[in-house]
Amino acid sequence: MTVRSCLLLFLLVLSGARAFAQTGPDNEVLGVVNSKAITLYDILADLRKLEVDISKLSVSEQQRAIADTLTSKVLEIVKEEAAKRSGISLAEEDYVNIRNRTIEATFGGDAGFAEFLRDQGMTEEQWDTDFRRRQEQYAWLRVVSGRGGGKLSRDLRPLHDLTIRPKEMRDYYTKHLDSEFTFQDEAVVRVIQVYFSSGPRSTEGRAKQLLEGLKRKLATKADFAVLAEKNSEHSTKSSGGLVGAVVKGKGAVLPEAVEEAIFAPGVNEGDVLGPIKNINSYWLVKVEKREEARVLDFAEAQDLIRQKLYTEKSNRVLIKIQLDLVKEAYITPPDLKRRVVGALELKLTR
Repeated sequence: MTVRSCLLLFLLVLSGARAFAQTGPDNEVLGVVNSKAITLYDILADLRKLEVDISKLSVSEQQRAIADTLTSKVLEIVKEEAAKRSGISLAEEDYVNIRNRTIEATFGGDAGFAEFLRDQGMTEEQWDTDFRRRQEQYAWLRVVSGRGGGKLSRDLRPLHDLTIRPKEMRDYYTKHLDSEFTFQDEAVVRVIQVYFSSGPRSTEGRAKQLLEGLKRKLATKADFAVLAEKNSEHSTKSSGGLVGAVVKGKGAVLPEAVEEAIFAPGVNEGDVLGPIKNINSYWLVKVEKREEARVLDFAEAQDLIRQKLYTEKSNRVLIKIQLDLVKEAYITPPDLKRRVVGALELKLTR
């Protein structure tokens, strides 16, 4: 069986049966939302917009891509229809500002935008129609979710309250004090490690002398990263010895002797430590950043907590709005509606 045959077989199962007699396989109706049919052609067009080459996917990957895109299409339709029913429209000034910002950010300006339109075989008027429709949908969602909106041609009442109350913030702080607001000793370091051999022909002295010489160079403003690339035998050599963040007592990122030196009292940012001996190697360590253990008090944490709670609450509200729209909509086949409802309900449990 060819990939195309497998795909069409999947689509027949997905839709439960052929909903309508069509002239070709790309017109296979996968579902109907209220009075709008969603065809295979619509789904493939959306995948092309996302630059997904479905021909390069396995059959199971194709099925997943089509199912996910079909779910997105259902949600797009119910939100668009709700926005239209509300009679909402953006003030022209707001729309022009959003349009100009998007063209600059997405296409790099008018020249890139014109090239995009040529590649897509689309006129500027067609793009504007679709873009305005999407922006009015977003504006409607912002208003009814309680997130606010720009200048609109019709007043809408928020359906949800996104106010973050002091008790919510205090409860979150108490619950997450240890996990999010208590910080251990931490440092960002670079290292140079040089191994030595033991026994009658020990190279220990030579390794120590090498690092002592490098430390003297560093005292005259030599670049630690350059010296690490040339002399270190540590795995971080190619990145100039950068180990990154080291948290005191959290895993064996560095040998115990090296970690003890980093977190010793009086060590400051910019200090070069060593040579430090550890079993069969010597180390030089540069402390790039040093933060002492501390607990972020509630006053300091308030802005972080407020933003986190607002994001979580607004995301849940947006899901609930979509869930209500889907439940109220006429969607066939019934299995498609169940899958979309299930996907949204799953998001609410996370």
